[in-house]
Amino acid sequence: MTEANRQTLLASLPASFDLGPDWLQALRTQAAAALREQGLPTKRTEAWRFTPVRSLVDSEFSRDGDDVPTLLSALPEGVTVRGLAEVLRSQPELLHGRLDFGGPPAHFAALNTALFRDGLWIDVPAGSAVETPIEISHVSPSTSTPGVAYPRVLITAGENAELTLIETYAGGSAGQLSNSVVEVELGRNATMKHVRVHENAGLQIGRVDVRQDADSSYRSTVVTLGGALLRYDVRCLLQGKGAECQLDGAYLTDGDDHVDHHTLVEHQAPHCI
Repeated sequence: MTEANRQTLLASLPASFDLGPDWLQALRTQAAAALREQGLPTKRTEAWRFTPVRSLVDSEFSRDGDDVPTLLSALPEGVTVRGLAEVLRSQPELLHGRLDFGGPPAHFAALNTALFRDGLWIDVPAGSAVETPIEISHVSPSTSTPGVAYPRVLITAGENAELTLIETYAGGSAGQLSNSVVEVELGRNATMKHVRVHENAGLQIGRVDVRQDADSSYRSTVVTLGGALLRYDVRCLLQGKGAECQLDGAYLTDGDDHVDHHTLVEHQAPHCI
């Protein structure tokens, strides 16, 4: 990433935001301010020293068209899926306090928070056990014009809820950057299995933040099958007593592919594993 492109990207962030309710505008402003203060990571940034950040923005990226959530099949019983933009227009109070950017150092998650326009909210109410896996496919265009997209997904599961989520990130050329954020909120004794597949995914920056209440369980399996450059961070916050998470993954690379997976588990309550 050249210094000129880095400064161009930071300078393009508005000083204030008028998209969404007041609390979201404040969150976007906070994220943009954090990004300006921290800057984007470089090879001197400890957590990014093995990720060749220069290749992420070695040319100026134009924004791709807005994400268009499309339902391809009937939903399993007990599941609600809504577009974030629609909820933010009609019932913004339902999302208040549920969107964040992970706090410092956030870097690309802060960039997503400042600039995302739409996304998905998947809600499984308390006591619902969803037997059929929920599948989300993120498909990037394969074009010669450099572009960037900001996918955003929020998963909420109430007390004693159960679900399996399968995400696929596919397509995209070496000039297409996808900067995604997934937030997961698990209620008391909720269970989630999360399978994430990266398949020839071009340039990918992905972050998953999981907030877990007491006795909840999060099981993650990440499979990466090629991509010009892929950086994936998963952070589990074990906030309730007895919460547990298990993080597994595998990757298969070829040629000049670069894959960089990072995990962070914070034990914020006793008897967590």
